[in-house]
Amino acid sequence: MAKKRVKRKVPRKSSSYKSSRRRTNTGKVSSNRKISLVLKNLGMFVIIFIASLGLYYISNNSLWRSFFSMASIVTGFVAVALLISYLVMIFLKVLKKR
Repeated sequence: MAKKRVKRKVPRKSSSYKSSRRRTNTGKVSSNRKISLVLKNLGMFVIIFIASLGLYYISNNSLWRSFFSMASIVTGFVAVALLISYLVMIFLKVLKKR
């Protein structure tokens, strides 16, 4: 008859990473900070959109034209999404004051 193997539970050691991590309150960020972050990103994506659109019209090679057209489409959509989020934040801020 064969003997059964018994598995022992090995006690886990707490890692030093978990104990050294700080708990921060990431849930609450001031609305002014959010609005400034959205405006900064909106400005950056509008500049990239205008630059890629300008390079689209300047370039003669079809490869570069297709690349800049796709880049302008993507950055344009991101800029519109950031504009919508900015308007929603302003709208919520106005409603909060009432």
